[in-house]
Amino acid sequence: MPPVTNNRNGRLFQQWFSDQPVLAWPQRALLWMASLLYRGILALRRAYLKLLAPPQSVPGLRVVAVGNLIVGGAGKTPCVIGLAQGLKESGLRCGIVTRGYRSAAEHQPSRVIDPSELGQTPASLIGDEAWLLAWRTQLPIAVGKNRLQGAQALKARHPDLQVVLLDDGLQQSTLAVDVSVLVLDDRGFGNGHCLPLGPLREPIGDLNRFSAWIDNGFGIRPDAHTFLHALPQHCGHLSQRNAAWVPLQAWSTPGQWLGLAAGIEKFRNRRVLATAGIAVPARFFKTLSDLGLSCDTLALEDHDPRTIEHVQAKWETQNYDLVLMTEKDAVKFFNQAQSCAIPIWALRREAQLDHDFLTRFVHGLQTA
Repeated sequence: MPPVTNNRNGRLFQQWFSDQPVLAWPQRALLWMASLLYRGILALRRAYLKLLAPPQSVPGLRVVAVGNLIVGGAGKTPCVIGLAQGLKESGLRCGIVTRGYRSAAEHQPSRVIDPSELGQTPASLIGDEAWLLAWRTQLPIAVGKNRLQGAQALKARHPDLQVVLLDDGLQQSTLAVDVSVLVLDDRGFGNGHCLPLGPLREPIGDLNRFSAWIDNGFGIRPDAHTFLHALPQHCGHLSQRNAAWVPLQAWSTPGQWLGLAAGIEKFRNRRVLATAGIAVPARFFKTLSDLGLSCDTLALEDHDPRTIEHVQAKWETQNYDLVLMTEKDAVKFFNQAQSCAIPIWALRREAQLDHDFLTRFVHGLQTA
């Protein structure tokens, strides 16, 4: 069972990802009724949208949606980056559309940010994931809740655009999707139930509705035997194989990065603070432990806007040698990288995409 993401909801999360009942039957019964209500609302919403507000296309633009079925992160961001890099290398002109979760941009009309503008654009303004996607891919990005407006804004700014990638785009309903990619992590589908009885944002349903899936530690869980035969083609995975340690002060200088093994040797036997403001912080901490690193840990809320304050406060009260964090957390420090006195290293993970799949994927987008 994956680690609990939030102590306040510990028993609920255990219920979601355990093979055995954790909550008492009256609680499960209430959650089951709430789950039925949730599914009913989803079905009514789909029917309404299909009849009165169907998703729209943007002329001349192909749309690739990347997302997951359960709440919380599943490794979507590095998967979007991997797909974007593959499309760029093939010669396709791409952009990215994302919501800008927990940022000012999430509640404003869609705005387009070009890579050249990132130095003057704090992550808090457009969201840490949006900032990281634009920085890593060097592609224009549209940020805002309405994905159709985002795609239209990108096409208006860059008329030669051919493809847009939707980050966390499986549940959006405004923009028509041509290709959908499902990301699965070690939590699989949890107990298979929709919220709040289970972790699913939508019913599992027919998995053939997805074009492909990417494995982020899905493995052979008990539920995998039931669902693997119904999954679409496997197109890649996330692993530590090509991971690297990126120093904050040399974010854009690859020559100063350290390979995974070299970083472990450098950090071993030093006083290290590990922090993570992601959906499952314990997953990052376990990764460091599995690599042989002993760290004090600081778990934060997902997309915590006060990450910098929390890290600085912890740093000032303890005698640490360095701080390790996820790349998504590190972007919050980027705009003050040169003045930051804390030695920060971020763990960068790469999506390993199947070459044959990527070739077919690109060919399909080019010839459609």
